[in-house]
Amino acid sequence: MMNIIIKDRGKWLTTVATALDVPVIEGQNTIEFNNEIGEGSLFYKVIEEGIIIRSINFNLKQDVSFKEEPRKKSTSLIIDFSFQGYPKGTVFLEQPQLTIEQGKQVLMYTDNSTIIGRFNKQVPRSFMSIEVKFEWLKRNFKDFFESYPEFNEGLYSGRVHLSTLPYGLSHQESLEQLMFKEYAPEIIKPVYKGLVLIIVSDILIQFISNTDQQRKHSFSLETQKELDELDAYIRLNLDKEISVEDLCKKIGYSKTKLHGLFKDYFKYSMYDYIKHMRLKKSQSLLITTELPIAEIAIRVGYQSIPHFTNLFKKEIGTTPTEYRKGYNRDIFH
Repeated sequence: MMNIIIKDRGKWLTTVATALDVPVIEGQNTIEFNNEIGEGSLFYKVIEEGIIIRSINFNLKQDVSFKEEPRKKSTSLIIDFSFQGYPKGTVFLEQPQLTIEQGKQVLMYTDNSTIIGRFNKQVPRSFMSIEVKFEWLKRNFKDFFESYPEFNEGLYSGRVHLSTLPYGLSHQESLEQLMFKEYAPEIIKPVYKGLVLIIVSDILIQFISNTDQQRKHSFSLETQKELDELDAYIRLNLDKEISVEDLCKKIGYSKTKLHGLFKDYFKYSMYDYIKHMRLKKSQSLLITTELPIAEIAIRVGYQSIPHFTNLFKKEIGTTPTEYRKGYNRDIFH
């Protein structure tokens, strides 16, 4: 299997083209290829400061894995459209418990996420991504952020953000114009910007219309910051014993008050959230390291290996060993 690792999303076109053995000319936005690896096209263009569009359409002659590594500090929101759906095995390392569906959908995620996908030969795929900088969003959707200030706080919290949204026919026409319609050079930037504004507007409306997402961003900025800090504390101490009493003392809330806030914000009780995060970290360690399972169990707070194995199988549906074998380990190196 060919492995393509994108360490810098700003060099996406060059990285993918080089891996596919396609020559790249400086300043080139569109690349078409037809060689022993496969056939298709790549597109990458900065429309204006704050908007980047990229697309890839291909039919490969061999299996290929893609891995996009995260930026250290989140600065952008990426809206990713899959025209034929995502292949089985697509994962976000920061959210490995989530199953990315193979049907058509829209993924919205922050650029501090790591996404991995494996594409089988002879299966046509087509994707388009729109990357918008947070500052561009705030500048062009000022009224939206004034109406939903908690959404703005959520973007800057540093917490990896991932949402799946329905893929609607309303997106199709605008996306097809971005991908396939040719415009005169002197009008291409305003036309592309207008199309991006339409698409992003529709996505934001869908996002705030979603009851779960709306609830998550309905907290005051102060409360959201406190809960994010508590979340960071949990993540940093998964190898230690974490009690509900410790969390209450740290944030200065009563058990009853914190329990209600915590469950509304994270959709888990405190106990279940700690367990959830431990399993989530163990999944990432299983597929990104060679650590023995006993060591992984200890790193996520379980001293009993049988207990960890039984809990993992109960919650994930497979043993840690089987889970690790289910991934092509080479794509992480």
